[in-house]
Amino acid sequence: MTDIPTTLSGDEGLKQDLVNDQMTYRAEMGFTHQELLKGLPNAVVPYTISRKNRLTYLIKGEDRVVTLHLSPERTRKIAAITLPVVDIVIEFENFNKMQHQDFLDRLRKYLHRGGG
Repeated sequence: MTDIPTTLSGDEGLKQDLVNDQMTYRAEMGFTHQELLKGLPNAVVPYTISRKNRLTYLIKGEDRVVTLHLSPERTRKIAAITLPVVDIVIEFENFNKMQHQDFLDRLRKYLHRGGG
């Protein structure tokens, strides 16, 4: 297994390492669990979400399955600001490259936080 660093451009907090041979993404998200899970249903339409255990969710659609693993919440302190951080691992099953990219593009779109 070879890790190839890649970043989904335009998304602070969604830095990713692509593991090509397993269709797996590892990402650091600037969210709490509650914030991430609140936006997840709209981000994965038409897939359905079920909870496997406290930190693992199954996202199913047709013959495809996405397993979302969450780390325990932690924080990052930058000067006087404390930000939430959750590490995620997303595993894809039965996705071709186009479906894989479409899923990640939609996830990025719905979880993106705007600046101002």
